[in-house]
Amino acid sequence: MVKINLFFCALLLSIIGCGQPELNDKSRCTYPNFMNTREGELLFHYRDGSSGNGNEIYNIYNPNTRQWQRLLDTPLTDGQGLMNAYQTQPTLLSDNCYHVYWVWRDTPDCSTNHDLSYIKSPDLKNWFNAFGDPVKLPVTIDNKSVIVDPIPVKWETLPANRDQARAEPWPAASQLYLCKLKSNNQK
Repeated sequence: MVKINLFFCALLLSIIGCGQPELNDKSRCTYPNFMNTREGELLFHYRDGSSGNGNEIYNIYNPNTRQWQRLLDTPLTDGQGLMNAYQTQPTLLSDNCYHVYWVWRDTPDCSTNHDLSYIKSPDLKNWFNAFGDPVKLPVTIDNKSVIVDPIPVKWETLPANRDQARAEPWPAASQLYLCKLKSNNQK
């Protein structure tokens, strides 16, 4: 399904004359997404990797050169080869900031989701934690200041729901996971 989405994204881009976004490796491009910034710029972001092992990459289209370039010098999130962030798409809310939240996942098994995390940005380049402190990119699990709920592995967490983020972030984030232990861990 993801490869079909990437195929149609590439086809659409060639039809409208935007060229191909810069990819580290097309075979590792998963969850491809397009979005517009508040200024109307076209962004393409995707997970470079696979479930439990990936980084979130952002490209921006320059209509003058008809070329894609990296928006950020580093990935937004980096699983360090150990995990990946299942995140929402950056969502512009009433405070004029983009909000992103996610859970980290260690393997393709969703029971390895953990650590609900959150960042926000006024411009998609400079990022801050929930307290307004600057966050250095790429965000990794080592940056504890972005973890808003330290959910342990083996709790039944759900991946971040991109549609829920259209509301204010805290109610959506609070509904992100189920607070019950798996039956095999309750003994």
